[in-house]
Amino acid sequence: MANRSPIPSSNQITIELPPTPQKNTSLTIYNLNGQQLITQAITEPQTVVDVSGLPKGVYFVKVMDDEKVMMGKVIKQ
Repeated sequence: MANRSPIPSSNQITIELPPTPQKNTSLTIYNLNGQQLITQAITEPQTVVDVSGLPKGVYFVKVMDDEKVMMGKVIKQ
């Protein structure tokens, strides 16, 4: 999630975190209007998220835990 440029994707995105994710870590994907489209808990250092049901476009990905919030941008192709 440290990459600042948009991540191109077609059907899935992979979220990689430190080896031991903090408790209460979750991922939320928003459209450009700020609507929450996908929300899921993250319990593993590497999580694959299915975005095949989303139309082509730009989305924001927020990963948060009890200590921090990380934001990224995904382009669905």
